[in-house]
Amino acid sequence: PNVKVNRLDIIGYASPEGTLAANKRLSEGRAMALRDYLAYRYDFPRNQYYIVFGGENWDGLEKALETIELEYKDEVLDIIRNIPIEKGRETKLMQLHGGTPYRYLLKYIFPSLRVAICKVNYEVRDFSVEEAKEIIKTRPQNLSLNEMFLVANTYPTGSQEFIDMFETAVRMYPQSEIANINAATAALSRNELVSAERYLGMVNSNKNLPEYNNAMGILMLMKGDYESSKKYLKFAEQSGLDAARGNLEELVRKKANAAKMKKNGK
Repeated sequence: PNVKVNRLDIIGYASPEGTLAANKRLSEGRAMALRDYLAYRYDFPRNQYYIVFGGENWDGLEKALETIELEYKDEVLDIIRNIPIEKGRETKLMQLHGGTPYRYLLKYIFPSLRVAICKVNYEVRDFSVEEAKEIIKTRPQNLSLNEMFLVANTYPTGSQEFIDMFETAVRMYPQSEIANINAATAALSRNELVSAERYLGMVNSNKNLPEYNNAMGILMLMKGDYESSKKYLKFAEQSGLDAARGNLEELVRKKANAAKMKKNGK
């Protein structure tokens, strides 16, 4: 199999109203109910299931509060974050402003906190390049970013297949700055400046990479900002990227043509 499941953590939660002891029992019951359901539906060995009793779902309540508008929300969050459970956190919430925010939470938020979740620890085996070329067509999420790059490099630079690989990579790994730089380069090859600029805007910690500066230099060149283009391309060239040298030569030609057209226009 391509995927090996190592363990399944079943975590049960209860909403915060009531006693700690009662909520512990409720969270245990939810976790075991989910485990039994999964064991009935799937054939994972019993020893792969690990029950985790989440207890009162205060973390879930805090996250829910951050996404909604609620009167006195800051005061509610202050109680949750600063008053320990054993020091009467729930009582403080019930007393806040006559219990108005607590009654809202009880009716609209607490039901969503009574949950059980399953976290799956798994491994996806490494694939050969030939296997990866097939898998990327149907299950790209099973490939690592490096495996996608290896597949891309089997195609001619600038070919449609080459471009498609980089677009798939950035779709699967949108937070990867390297994937965004490569996707920007692919977009530039199709004159899609808006897409290229969006991809490059995702880069924060890798702005010293020659590939990033080369892509920025090309983008600025295509937008007609020759001074910015020169700055980026010079940096990339001095960092040892051969492609930047050719782009600098193209910049010189474009500047000369622009100057000639301006002169003739006069």
